[in-house]
Amino acid sequence: MYHFGQSVPQNSSKAFQYFLMAAAFETDADSIFNAGHCLEHGLGTEKDLTKAVQFYSMAANKLGNFDSIQALGRMYLEVHNQPYLKVIQTGCL
Repeated sequence: MYHFGQSVPQNSSKAFQYFLMAAAFETDADSIFNAGHCLEHGLGTEKDLTKAVQFYSMAANKLGNFDSIQALGRMYLEVHNQPYLKVIQTGCL
């Protein structure tokens, strides 16, 4: 709601705090992914790629969240200097 400003003023910091609170239960994959997304992109918080990977990994490994699996793959390719779109287009992912 706060992340997109639906029915309330947009507030990335508040959205991030709610994502963190929900992620603490380790049962809602979307909240865990969203916390990682905020950390990766610095939305409502400082950028922290290490913590982003931790949240993405939790959602991917524990709950099978596809968005987190994709984010981890994208980040891996970026770190290893592989053009993400080229890899996907060639079907090598």
